[in-house]
Amino acid sequence: MFYLNLFKSLNLKTQEPPSLYNGLLFKINMNYRTIRLFYPNKNNNFINTTTSTIFITNKKIDIYKTLNLFEKKYFQGLKLKTKKINKKIKLSEIINLHDDTGIRDTPQIKNMINQIKNGKEITSQNKLPNIKLIKTKNNNWVLFDGHHSILAYMYVGRKYLNEIPHLIVYNQNQKHVTNKEIHIFFGIHAKKLDKNNWMKYVINWQAPKEKQLSKRTQKNMQELFKSIFPKILQL
Repeated sequence: MFYLNLFKSLNLKTQEPPSLYNGLLFKINMNYRTIRLFYPNKNNNFINTTTSTIFITNKKIDIYKTLNLFEKKYFQGLKLKTKKINKKIKLSEIINLHDDTGIRDTPQIKNMINQIKNGKEITSQNKLPNIKLIKTKNNNWVLFDGHHSILAYMYVGRKYLNEIPHLIVYNQNQKHVTNKEIHIFFGIHAKKLDKNNWMKYVINWQAPKEKQLSKRTQKNMQELFKSIFPKILQL
């Protein structure tokens, strides 16, 4: 019943990628990003999803600006479709961009855990998923928003990405994003990164400016969860 009410409240309608027009888009040199929304289905072999195409007319429109554009102009009115899951993605293998020193609001995680136990999913007020990811050219999944949310879901026993609300930002034709695009997640510290070494670092915005960029200590969400778990138990 929860999922039915969630979908009704979303009032979504589908906008698929412009596959018929890809040739034309290429000729006029217009780029776009694809955003896919996912919400759990009661049957874990299926997922409720929709796809939107966000046209990029300015190279300065980064992933964050694309999401803002999506939320303002595309999100409301999309319609979900139920599709069979081809491959399940383990939450434990997702790459984190914050380490345990950047996850300070453990009471927030505890509150999220209670919400999930009471049958509520973790989304923003307008039902947009908190959990946002991209895929690298090496087929790694990177979490750039929603670390607290995923940790809460892992605590209650969710193991796969299809079991939680999330969205994924792709480049054209649902391809990976580039290393240069990933640098935007490091904000003012992006200039300190080499082209391909971003995976060696994490960003922790709560730290003093000179310590916000630091060497990675947990390589994925499983290691981050193991580090944070004792703090949650103390609450």
